[in-house]
Amino acid sequence: MGRRGVLSGYASLIAVMSVLVCGCATEHGLTPEVPRPPGESLQPPHVNALFLGTGVPVPRPDTALVEVYTRTSPPSREVIVIGTVEVFTENDTRTNENMLWYARREARRLGGDALVNLETSQLVTDPGGVSGSTTTLSPFKDFSGNPVVKTDVTTYGATVRRIMKADIAVWRTTK
Repeated sequence: MGRRGVLSGYASLIAVMSVLVCGCATEHGLTPEVPRPPGESLQPPHVNALFLGTGVPVPRPDTALVEVYTRTSPPSREVIVIGTVEVFTENDTRTNENMLWYARREARRLGGDALVNLETSQLVTDPGGVSGSTTTLSPFKDFSGNPVVKTDVTTYGATVRRIMKADIAVWRTTK
């Protein structure tokens, strides 16, 4: 085997090792160059996707159809689960359809035909009137000669976290 063959063998080995060591987990919510749905002005949500299949995922085109099935209405065809996806956001006006756009994009990226066992949830945390205060002592004095004290009180409201989870699947082919 020539020198070129040995080098390409090493390159293949390095590619396989990087997938094995690093895995295929992604967190696109923190990546600044994430594609967005048309007309979206919000920051992208946090997206976690994990490839569970064997080998390397083969992405599908952006125009490929990704069907969606909830946990209560599974597909009539048999599927093989190849990954999972989770989309979550806090305190914004994002719709479920918008969150689904990101989940479908990840399914295409990992080679999926469908999102199955889709679940959405919403977690509201209300700190129950928890407040914080800041007290400022002014260098100036009032008419009585006392220092002027100013206190600002901030009351924290409820936080809403919305989560969408699904399994990424491919259709099982019969032989």
